[in-house]
Amino acid sequence: MSDFLEFLAESLLQFTLIWYFLTNNRDPEWIALLNAAVYLPLAAGGLFSGLFVQRIGARRLLLVSKGAAASANLLIVLLFIDGMLSLTVLVVLALATYSCIALALTAHAGCIRAFARWAGVRLMTYNALRAGAIIVAPLLGVSSAGLLADRYGALVVLAIACGISFLSFLITLLSFPRSRTGAGMRLTLASWVDLTRRTLTAIRASDMSMSTFALCAGLFATEITFSGMIIPLEVQAHGMSATTLSEVGIAGSSLAAIGALLAPSAQSRVSFARLVAASGLVFCMTFLAVAAQRDCSRLSLLLAVATPGFVLGILSPVFMTNLQRSIPVTLVAHGVGLAGSLPMFLSPLLMVIAGATMAGHREETLVGMALAMLAATIAMWPQRVRRGS
Repeated sequence: MSDFLEFLAESLLQFTLIWYFLTNNRDPEWIALLNAAVYLPLAAGGLFSGLFVQRIGARRLLLVSKGAAASANLLIVLLFIDGMLSLTVLVVLALATYSCIALALTAHAGCIRAFARWAGVRLMTYNALRAGAIIVAPLLGVSSAGLLADRYGALVVLAIACGISFLSFLITLLSFPRSRTGAGMRLTLASWVDLTRRTLTAIRASDMSMSTFALCAGLFATEITFSGMIIPLEVQAHGMSATTLSEVGIAGSSLAAIGALLAPSAQSRVSFARLVAASGLVFCMTFLAVAAQRDCSRLSLLLAVATPGFVLGILSPVFMTNLQRSIPVTLVAHGVGLAGSLPMFLSPLLMVIAGATMAGHREETLVGMALAMLAATIAMWPQRVRRGS
């Protein structure tokens, strides 16, 4: 519930401010900078926030980071009221807010098993419910922000978002289960390198293997690139409207949320290795299907986004649960942080490649991505067979 409210508040805040600045004749380039201020802390935070968990403990870090994020949102509202919220200030506050959210997400992972025990559910079920909530919250925020802003004004929406953010902090404060304190690790580069080395060694020695870990990161990065770059290019190239792009995005996210809720059932029927391989093959076939279509229809785009979205919706909580079970408890926070940050670093690189090649070599680019995904899936499989998965 706390994470659902946090992401709902941030999506309300982000959408309302973007729309407000766009309608007040601001340069669209600032929107790209604002989005960078959102995703850069999430990517970098996943790499380094595990070290903060080791230093001060998951409970203390989660409470401090959520409280700081709510306070930053309150400051945004107050500056908006006074007419002092410039785009420069907003970008700085967005960096601060999402840095806190990155810390909170990793801190939550550090005591994920305590949360599952406190909720009285299995770890897999808890991860599935949490993944579904995190997917649904931005959908609800974006779909309701425009309606609320048109009827009541931007200030009312920002105030609602701020109140939801503080409610998320309050729920965390009252319901947080007891967990271990930090190990007092020093915040140095040498400590981070040592923590990363031990985490990767634990993954390599576990049933998961580094090849499966890397392929999952690649799958999630590919999904970000596919939905965020390739599909918008396809919509634009075939003369479709922004409404179509919105409908495609909502369909993909909705199917991903449904997939996440079905993950516990899927895990009991299909092995993790087969689920990863199936996800890779689904992406491979999706790329080939899009490449083969000269005239894309709305239905074909919906299917192209919804199918891998549904499969990865299942894979995400299953992957996280296997990762959390495969490595020592003290390394879970850093392992989950690495798993979350790698796709965010890989996806901009894939977007640059796709953006540079799609215009003149559309079919070749899509077929190349399909073959790369197929090769990665085939390379992973022998290791899984040798491990008996």
